[in-house]
Amino acid sequence: ATGLPPADKEPLVYFNGTIRVRVIEARDLEPTAYAVRHLPSKQLLEVMDCYTVVDLHDDDSATRLLKTSVKRKSNSPHWGEEVTWEAHNSQKLVFTVFHSTAFPPDDFVADVNLSFDDMKPNWDTWLQLEPCGQLHVYIDLKGSISEEKPPEHRLQIASKKQPVRRGAVRRRVHQVNGHKFMVTIFRQPTFCSMCESFIWGLWNQGYQCQACTCVVHKRCHQNVVTRCPKLKVEQQVTPLTGARFNINVPHKFEEHNYMRFTFCDHCGSLLYGLRKQGLQCSICKLNVHKRCQPNVAPSCGVSKKDMARILMDINIHVGDLTKRPSSAKKSISGPVGAAETGSAGAGSAAASAAAAAAAASAGPLFVANRSTSAPMPAADDMSLPPPAGGVGGLT
Repeated sequence: ATGLPPADKEPLVYFNGTIRVRVIEARDLEPTAYAVRHLPSKQLLEVMDCYTVVDLHDDDSATRLLKTSVKRKSNSPHWGEEVTWEAHNSQKLVFTVFHSTAFPPDDFVADVNLSFDDMKPNWDTWLQLEPCGQLHVYIDLKGSISEEKPPEHRLQIASKKQPVRRGAVRRRVHQVNGHKFMVTIFRQPTFCSMCESFIWGLWNQGYQCQACTCVVHKRCHQNVVTRCPKLKVEQQVTPLTGARFNINVPHKFEEHNYMRFTFCDHCGSLLYGLRKQGLQCSICKLNVHKRCQPNVAPSCGVSKKDMARILMDINIHVGDLTKRPSSAKKSISGPVGAAETGSAGAGSAAASAAAAAAAASAGPLFVANRSTSAPMPAADDMSLPPPAGGVGGLT
């Protein structure tokens, strides 16, 4: 199966000047579903050894500004460490919290992305982390921001005390539709939850969401249409998307005995055991581990691959449906985070409405991928109308 083309990048503003960042403390941190997926109980990882990294991103690369010390056995660590940097044509700051493990790679805990038009000079604030937790930081900006495209081949100039490390961030978090995808090494045969084909390779074969553990190809991760179930409730429906593009058709899982080797349609790994190895949806025949059930998105009967292709055919990518407006200012002389929704918000809303209208007339979007005789469940919160007469198509 051929891969889907990557989604367009969200346009961001460019910052030039001096940036000072201090990571003070964090609170309410919890291990992710990925970190505890093989543990018999989540209580075995109640406390973590946390540290924070600060990355500065531009168009095509990222620079590691700061890596704090590791605070042992604390889910509310205190650091008080800072860094000063001369930034040129930078677009956003990324704060990522990791749990230091005995064997690498370290486990992802939470992160947050900040565009420079969301920041203020002398900004002391608590940042809401995803999927959970808060981070106390102090950010001081002295410079200017612009929406103009930076000149080509312009390199970042660092101070003498801190050498330039272009592209030094290896474990980058790719955020798509609320998912936190990171490159992952699979030590057993694994299938993609998006296109359902095998993930080939011996090293860094694909991407896995650190919050909900779903597995996808690198070529598929930019086109995942379902929202991450671990995304905070207040951010699942934004003012731009609203209820125009929202899939909420719950599965009906039941214990099932498998007579042959079967792989989980969520995390892609084998369902182990001799009897009642996993759960199967009685409607769409989706097969998952018992541990994966809380992490499965409510998309019963929806063909995710076909929906992504429909959006691609009308030149709308998944990122366009949740893109926030940009509000750039020419210089930082006051608060920079004032939201100016204006025409940008209207454009994103129109894109969402166009996607729903095109999908409604695109044909067999709702299909029972593994069974064509089961009736479809009622749609609890759907922007698209439920199918009529079983699984034949949309009305």
